[in-house]
Amino acid sequence: LQVKITLTHISLKRLAYTLKSIRGLNSTIAFGSFRQIEDVNISCLVDVEGQNLAPMMVTKCDKLDILGIREQMRRRLKKLKTRNDKDFNHQMGIVARLHSSLVSCVIELSSFIAYCLGRDISSLKIRRFGFGTAILTNCADMEIYNSFAPLVPFTKAICVALLCKPKMKAVVDENGQVVAKKMMNVNVTFDHRYADGYQASLMIKNMYHF
Repeated sequence: LQVKITLTHISLKRLAYTLKSIRGLNSTIAFGSFRQIEDVNISCLVDVEGQNLAPMMVTKCDKLDILGIREQMRRRLKKLKTRNDKDFNHQMGIVARLHSSLVSCVIELSSFIAYCLGRDISSLKIRRFGFGTAILTNCADMEIYNSFAPLVPFTKAICVALLCKPKMKAVVDENGQVVAKKMMNVNVTFDHRYADGYQASLMIKNMYHF
């Protein structure tokens, strides 16, 4: 049985390992204080028919192997792509009915309740810490070879990792020879309140040095 493993699955696992292994990263800030989060949950942004981006949270990435991550993503991805995800459809229906002047207020208030207070919002189908600790997104299909994704304040994510489109480059291999290899930029934007330059260097080391 062949199981397709993608760079997204691998990157999710490495990012989860990084967030778990560096003290203080897997946390959120509430009322000016750090609150440690036990499980490493990471959201992937999914394109829905070119009309919207839907967050798909992969839970307990630090405890799952890559096959477990793939299976959890497969089940949720199918619902999103076929517009059968009830929670997402409910949220989009509420946003569509709101006046534009109220949307930002509802977003900010729901973010405060879900993250600062750590409460579910059943009426909006929003779970506490609903975007997880970090966000991973992929622009490989957009012919983008090097770019950064912005932090989005209401998600409270400590970082956003962007997988760019791979391309062939001349690199020096372990034998000192110049060879052509397919290379990909993976750029991470992080909240400086959680990490300084030293911790950022550890993030890079843990994510990409196996």
